[in-house]
Amino acid sequence: MTSSVLNGGMPYLVEKSQSMLPFWDGMNNGELKTTKCEKCEAIHYPPSPKLCPSCFGFSMTWINLPLEGTVSTWTNVLAPPAGFSGSYYLVSVILDKLEKPIVGRFQGNQPNIGDRVKISFEKVGE
Repeated sequence: MTSSVLNGGMPYLVEKSQSMLPFWDGMNNGELKTTKCEKCEAIHYPPSPKLCPSCFGFSMTWINLPLEGTVSTWTNVLAPPAGFSGSYYLVSVILDKLEKPIVGRFQGNQPNIGDRVKISFEKVGE
């Protein structure tokens, strides 16, 4: 069974600077983009477009992340933050071909660890 993880209300603080335009353009086009270091090949999410946090290299490349993965853990958010209404499930998902989790709101009935999910995007505010 494949459910959706909405990444529009993601809890990461991602700046809207010129260097982050590929990330935001990707989201607007239904793609999840991040950076990969050309020197050490480390993949970073959230993106780090100017400097590799692993080796401090300055050559970063934008890549697309897979939009499918597996639920590794979840929680039920009963007191939503400002701008959200009602309770929802927040899931941590290990993306296919990547060992790093991302977090998003889960759309559907209560998730289970091991559920296969597909990421979709929802615009929240500007």
